[in-house]
Amino acid sequence: MRRQATKPNDCPIWYDEDVAAFLGINLQTFQRRVAKPAKGEINPNDAHHCTIGGRRLWIRADVERLVGIGAQKEQSR
Repeated sequence: MRRQATKPNDCPIWYDEDVAAFLGINLQTFQRRVAKPAKGEINPNDAHHCTIGGRRLWIRADVERLVGIGAQKEQSR
């Protein structure tokens, strides 16, 4: 059974499909950027994913922090 990746879910752990949907890019484009980050763009590897059973898992908070969501709270501390 395959999960539908139309938009990211509220789960604290995301798969590649969820991160791609969050960033608004195609899954294959996202996986290509993980394998070979483009110069001058956000490097998805900075969110520190882990791989279990051949699936990449991403912490939602790390992905959001990578694009700047939640950064204001941390800077004010």
